[in-house]
Amino acid sequence: MAEIAQIAKAIIQQQEPRRTKLQEVLGAIPPANHEQEIAAALEFDRQRRLEIKSKLDELATDELERILRMTIGSAR
Repeated sequence: MAEIAQIAKAIIQQQEPRRTKLQEVLGAIPPANHEQEIAAALEFDRQRRLEIKSKLDELATDELERILRMTIGSAR
């Protein structure tokens, strides 16, 4: 259970710089374009998540465990 918490923490920490960068970019866009830009960014993110989920579904459990161990090791 602690390992899952560590994985979740690592994922959240990786998302923070991305979130900050998105906020910086959106701050430079005129307000009329924000809604379109946000919708496009969300759609891109949704497509990327589906692509990653599809690839994860194809991996064996052993391979997923190896990737998670590598990810946690590099996050420390």
